Amino acid sequence: QTSKRGTKMKKIIMGSLIALILVMTVFANHLVNTFEPDKDSKVASAQPTANFGSGNIMMVKDKINAKDRSYLHFDLSNSGLSSVTQANMEIFVYWTTSNIAGKQVQAWYCQNVDFNELTINWNNQPSNWNYNGNHLTKNCVLADSFVVPNRVYAGTPETKHTWDLTSEVNQTLNSTNKKFTIVLKHDTEDKSNNYRHVQYLTRNYSESTYRPH
Repeated sequence: QTSKRGTKMKKIIMGSLIALILVMTVFANHLVNTFEPDKDSKVASAQPTANFGSGNIMMVKDKINAKDRSYLHFDLSNSGLSSVTQANMEIFVYWTTSNIAGKQVQAWYCQNVDFNELTINWNNQPSNWNYNGNHLTKNCVLADSFVVPNRVYAGTPETKHTWDLTSEVNQTLNSTNKKFTIVLKHDTEDKSNNYRHVQYLTRNYSESTYRPH
């Protein structure tokens, strides 16, 4: 898969629509299955008790006193799949700041970690991170990192970011409840200024083409 805005890195497709595409080989033919997250939201350290689960935008930001992370939950219990040959999560970008090029947005895989879309906030988020954004508990592991190639201006949501989740999806399909959460965040969260923001479209976005899937 390719995007008109840039190149791939580590089996990553550029984009901004939250998409989980599972490709399964059946009788020598490739079958493509697309699944939307059943919930998503951002959390913001500057508004630690605020919930953003009903919004159409979520964000990652690395400012030390105003960090933002995004949470997505996938349920594959009714997928009918036992394994996949490729699984990519794609998310459409709405807007970025000017100095984003070359920076990393990480996708952390949290098996059997759940959250309430309409109550999650910074204070009650299910994952635990330290001062610099490194994970402190063992319920989440780094799945993939996307290096942002360029700035995106509002109104051009054809750009997307992509993360390879093949091994993580197969791990989920072999688990009991077949559900998992992805946390999107910057590789570091200790910047004193405001220059590394990415705004992503959520599953509440009004245009169905750009909703999470």
